[in-house]
Amino acid sequence: ESGKLVISLSAEDIHGNIGFAVASVIIQPIPTRIELQIDQAAYSPGDVVKLTPLLVDQADDIVIKDITLEVYNPNNEKVYSETVESTKEVKFTLATTALPGNWKIKAYSGDVVQELQFTLGEFVALDFRIEDSLLYIRNIGNKKFRDTMVVTLESLEKSSLITKELVLGINQTKTINLAKGTLTGTYTVKVQDKVFE
Repeated sequence: ESGKLVISLSAEDIHGNIGFAVASVIIQPIPTRIELQIDQAAYSPGDVVKLTPLLVDQADDIVIKDITLEVYNPNNEKVYSETVESTKEVKFTLATTALPGNWKIKAYSGDVVQELQFTLGEFVALDFRIEDSLLYIRNIGNKKFRDTMVVTLESLEKSSLITKELVLGINQTKTINLAKGTLTGTYTVKVQDKVFE
């Protein structure tokens, strides 16, 4: 065990003489490993990752010292870094556009290093907005979107469809001109589960 230890000695000889001695020694804690406690092994974009780093010494006691945490995406790019005290919970949010795959958490304090992996799943999501007569479609997911987009324009007199093959990279936006080839009027616009009055 690390810390101050008290050693007591007593001795007695064959003549009945007794002696006592008390000494104390301080055993310095030497960090030997880092344990990373994470709330789950797989996440979705937008999730909050909860992580508690523990610095442990040669006697398996917790050492309260700073630990630097670094988070790397599947391309080995550092996306988060923070220095915290051992035993302090850290929370960080994964962006909705964060790359899917195996992520790495690297923790170090002095010469002691530990790594942990977690998985980030795929997330397909689009954001829609209309300005003037333009429909803006933005990929807010974390994988390339490739599909046929069907936009329904409905008025009292008629309805029409606009069909467009759409390829959107992560965080990329494209527009569809709703006025092109459409009669002047007031329309309700439907695209996927969105309705614009």
